[in-house]
Amino acid sequence: MWFNEKRVFVTATDTGVGKTFVSTKILEMYLHEGLNPCYFKPVATGAIFVDGKAVSEDVLMVQKKVGLTESAEFMNPVIYKIPASPLVAAQILGEPLPLSKIHSAYQRLCEKYDCFVVEGIGGVLVPLTETYGILDLIKEWNLSTIVVARATLGTINHTALTIRALKDFGIKILGIVISSSVKDSQESLVKQLSFQTIEKMTKVPILKTFPHEAHWNE
Repeated sequence: MWFNEKRVFVTATDTGVGKTFVSTKILEMYLHEGLNPCYFKPVATGAIFVDGKAVSEDVLMVQKKVGLTESAEFMNPVIYKIPASPLVAAQILGEPLPLSKIHSAYQRLCEKYDCFVVEGIGGVLVPLTETYGILDLIKEWNLSTIVVARATLGTINHTALTIRALKDFGIKILGIVISSSVKDSQESLVKQLSFQTIEKMTKVPILKTFPHEAHWNE
């Protein structure tokens, strides 16, 4: 196992970095250990429609890849059709985000499953309401985090800022997972040295590296 925690929050330095892919890998790890895991996406935006019903593409992908039988409504209690931050989507639609619904769903999750992965939306400073954001959610639920980072120019700054925000909030960080692409030896060396720099700067270990071309194709 990458780590010993049975409840983990997967965040990232940005949107579209690979949180859902990494979440599936953690769920598969739990299954391999004989555990009964579940996936939880508290809020999603940019819904797709299946049989006229708004659903999260992330949830559908996790169900498909991991074989979870739990209902999509349970794993994602709040969803907006507009692809924006939850606060912006809620303001445009005139539908304030129901935090109480998210917390109630989370409590049911804790009661029903012996381990789970909670996937965030965007990065750690994404607001859910005008006074409550992703950092508050992680802190309130007392979850340890995995940070997914890109292997691109700028990743040192983005990853270090994310780690600092989590540490400033007193949130435990289990490690960093790199979403990587290797094209040639020179680029590979740049990335290797960048990852080493991130570890030294943040004092947070890099747990895994996944080639982004392999996402959803393994």
